[in-house]
Formats: sequence, structure tokens, C-alpha cells
Amino acid sequence: MSAKEGGYIGTTGGGTGTQAAATTEIKATNPSFAFGQHTTQANVLVIAGGGAGGTFDYGQGGGGGGAGGLILYDNMPVTGGTAFPVTIGAGGTNSPRTSGSDSIFAEPGETLTAKGGGKGGAPAVAGGSSGGEGGGDQPSEPATQPVQPGNSGTKGFGGAGGATNSHWPSHGGGGGGGASGSTGGTGTPSGGAPGAAGKDVGPSFPGHSWTIPTTSTFAGGGGGGRNTTNTGTFGSGGSGGGGPSPSTSGVDNTGGGMGSGPSSGTGGSGLVVVHEPAAPFVTIRGVWNLQGVYNAVKAGDWI
Repeated sequence: MSAKEGGYIGTTGGGTGTQAAATTEIKATNPSFAFGQHTTQANVLVIAGGGAGGTFDYGQGGGGGGAGGLILYDNMPVTGGTAFPVTIGAGGTNSPRTSGSDSIFAEPGETLTAKGGGKGGAPAVAGGSSGGEGGGDQPSEPATQPVQPGNSGTKGFGGAGGATNSHWPSHGGGGGGGASGSTGGTGTPSGGAPGAAGKDVGPSFPGHSWTIPTTSTFAGGGGGGRNTTNTGTFGSGGSGGGGPSPSTSGVDNTGGGMGSGPSSGTGGSGLVVVHEPAAPFVTIRGVWNLQGVYNAVKAGDWI
């Protein structure tokens, strides 16, 4: 090596290792979540808040709340070691009656947005999964999650809310839509319809022990309400946290829709879950060119 080039300082060599696999449930908004330093891809679940159920208006059964939109992105390319915000959507409220709030996973490479579930009622409102209809002869509302831009839509799941029948005065409420993609049930003269089922995401999170809920199915629709002037049945909640009528809240951290009813209640709050597979890595000890070190020190850039 010539004198002009300078020598090398530091030690040579290195080592190898494996970053352990990990699954993380994010149940509340986190302004600075970061993947492990060596993570380059992950399975990501994003669920929005579920919608509120409709009330019993004018002797008509209210519709069940729609489940929050659900995004399931396996092998998503991600940036390890860089913090970014994760927003968990709240469930809709029943006073005033509102739709659920969005959940946002703002990974530096691509933001995923799960849309809040639509509120049930007369009329219902479209959402990630839409609320069920209440009142007489109402059509269903479509789900908005599958038509979102980018992978929020192509990896997104949601179902339309259920319609009501046209048999006056026995208008049972429609069930809320669910992330299985199924439409909520249609209300009948004999009562409210069930909420649609949620989606099982278990295969994307191998070996994980779920804390809320104890099952791997999420984002079920709320049950439709019966006509308050008859003895019809109340609609059941869809699997995955959907609340049954009357007035049962969706289960928090499932995105489940609220069951229709006159009392207070809410849609279930949202959730984000990430699974980072085991990641091998190589460490290399520092080696520096002596001339480069001299130049850096002289310029004040050597730290």
C-alpha cells in the first residue's frame, strides 16, 4: 500500500446472527412504532373502528353497525429501525350516532388506511364495511374498503350492509356488513337480521396467542334491531366482535359493529397487528482508510 493511500485502522472480521420472529398487537395509537432493525418484510393487519348501530325510529327496526374495514397485507416490504406513527381508529358512538374512525399505518414506504365502519340506521351509511339499513324498504350500502387506492384496497376487505324488507309495519333492521366480504342479513317481518361474519386472519400470524379477542377472527357486523311494536327477534352479531341487538357494543380492538338499539353503545375500536419473521443478519467490524480519517478529522466530520 502506498504512503499516499494511507493504511487501515480498526479490526477486521465480523459475525452472523438471527433477529427473532415477533408478533406485536398495537391496541392504541402509537406515534413512534418501529420494526426491528433487520426486518425487511412483515405480515400486517390493520382494522378500523366499527360503526354505531341504528336506533329504533318510528316503530322501525334500526340497522346494525358496519364493521371497520380490514387490510391484510402478507409479506409487505418495510423499513427496519425507522419510527413512524400508527393510528388506531375509535368505534362510532350512538349519541350522536356516528361511523367508526379510520386506522392508519403510516409505514415510510406505503401508508395503509383502513376505513371506519358505517353507522347503521335509516338510512345507513357506507363505510369500510357498511351499516345495515333500518326503516322500510331501504337498499343496502356498498363497502368502501375494497375500492380504496393502492394496497389499502387491493389488500382490503369489507362487506355491504343488509337491506330491510318492505312489509309495513314490521320492518326488521338489516345486519351490518363484515370483513368476510359477506353482506349483512336482510331484515324480515319477524325481526332483525344478523351481522355479517368477520375474517379469520390466523394463518398470517403463526403461533400467536391472541389477547383481544381469544380468536383470530375480526371485524364482524352488528345485529339488526326488531320492530319495537312487535315481538320479533333481535339480530345476532357477526363473528369477529360484532355486537348483537339491542344496543350491544362491538368488541374493542376487533373493529366489530355495534348492534342496533335505543340505548348507548359504541362500535369496537380498531387494531393493528404485525408479524416480523426471523431475519438473519451479518455484522462487519469497522475498517477505515487512514487518509479518509485524517480528512474527516480535519473537516470536523469525524465523530
